[in-house]
Amino acid sequence: MKLTKDEFKLAKQEFDQEGYIVFEELISADEVANYIAALEPYLSKDVKGRNNFEGHKTNRVYGLLDKSPVFGEMVEHPLVMQFVRDELGESALLSALLAINLMPGETVQPWHTDDGYVHVEMPHPSFGISAFWALTDTNKYNGATEVLPLAAVEHLRPHHPGQDRTPARQVHRDLRRALHGHLRGADSGGGNRDDAPVGGSRPVGPRAAAGPA
Repeated sequence: MKLTKDEFKLAKQEFDQEGYIVFEELISADEVANYIAALEPYLSKDVKGRNNFEGHKTNRVYGLLDKSPVFGEMVEHPLVMQFVRDELGESALLSALLAINLMPGETVQPWHTDDGYVHVEMPHPSFGISAFWALTDTNKYNGATEVLPLAAVEHLRPHHPGQDRTPARQVHRDLRRALHGHLRGADSGGGNRDDAPVGGSRPVGPRAAAGPA
């Protein structure tokens, strides 16, 4: 899927105003099955996060391009690359490509910006783009991503546990959706109060997240 010039113009307006945009049904059920099958040998090791941010009840699989070439299709998806090239130019660097599998009982992530490693005071231009691919359905009970409106990000204290979550918007991602966001936007992984794991893949940098090269 690739947007026409007019479709992209409208989508980009929403992206710039909200800090994120959701597209549905970008990959087929067979593609989802292939991604899950490629992840299974690594998820079965049940390696949990190293801290509260990564999630003590979350499986994270890093370096997906080294695990299977199938994940390169996420990074190079035509729709992802439309936003990458518009935001970052023709040259971009993939900074991370990982899978996140929230297990039952996982807690809510602290608010953070994906470009927190760039020590430039907010507000600032975008230093990259993140794309989130839902390989299982997400909802308010099992860990749907929460996002802050861009207007609220200026007052954010990243990783501070006591911050008000009132302005947050939950993004319920049905299977095969992709969520794109500015790295200068703030997000938080929701807690999993369900009795089943929920997983997705997050190409970070092209945070396919991609950042400028």
